[in-house]
Amino acid sequence: MMLSRSLRRLDVVLGLAFVGLVSAPSALAAQLDTATATGSSSIYFRNINIIAQSGTSGQNPSGTGSFTVNGQLLSGTVSCLSVMGPDMGAGKPGSPTIAVLNLQGTTLGVVTVELVDNGGNGADIFSAAPGVNPTDCSPLTGGLIDTLTNGRAIVFDAATLPISKDQCKNGGWMTFPQFKNQGDCVSFLAKQGENQPG
Repeated sequence: MMLSRSLRRLDVVLGLAFVGLVSAPSALAAQLDTATATGSSSIYFRNINIIAQSGTSGQNPSGTGSFTVNGQLLSGTVSCLSVMGPDMGAGKPGSPTIAVLNLQGTTLGVVTVELVDNGGNGADIFSAAPGVNPTDCSPLTGGLIDTLTNGRAIVFDAATLPISKDQCKNGGWMTFPQFKNQGDCVSFLAKQGENQPG
C-alpha cells in the first residue's frame, strides 16, 4: 500500500516536471551557440569528442574536448567559443557554420580548434593548432586541416535576442531575423518578462 502511494507521488512529480519542461519558453533554451564533433578524419585526427556552448556573443563558454593527433591525446576544457554562420542555425552545403574554440589545459597548453559544419556527408572539416591566449577565438590561420571521414561536426549559430524594448524601436527589430515587425519584437520581450521569476 505504501509502495503504491509512493509510486503515485513519483508519477505526479514526474508528470509535473514534464509539463514544466514542455511549457518552458523555448526561445531562451535555444539561444546558445553550440559546437559538437565526433569521429575521425582522413589523415590527422582520431577519437574526436568535442562538446562546447556559449551565449550568442561568446559569453560563459563551457564544455570539454579531446582528440588524438599523431598518437598524442589532447584534452581540455573550453575557454572560449566563437560561432558564425549566415544561416542562424546548423550548417548545410553551401552555407556552413563555423566554430572556433580553445581547449585549455591540454598537454600542449592551449589548443585552438576550428570546426566547419557543411551539413555532414563527409564534408565537415576539423582543424587544430597550438593556441596562445585561452580567450582569443580568432579564426585559424595555420595548423592541421582535415575532413571528417566518419562522425560529424555540428555547429549551431543561435539567433541573438533583444534584451530591451528600445532595441526593437526605430527599425532595430530588423537586426533580429526571427521577428516580422516591431510589434512582434516588443511582444516577445513582454512575454519574456512574464516568464521571469519575480
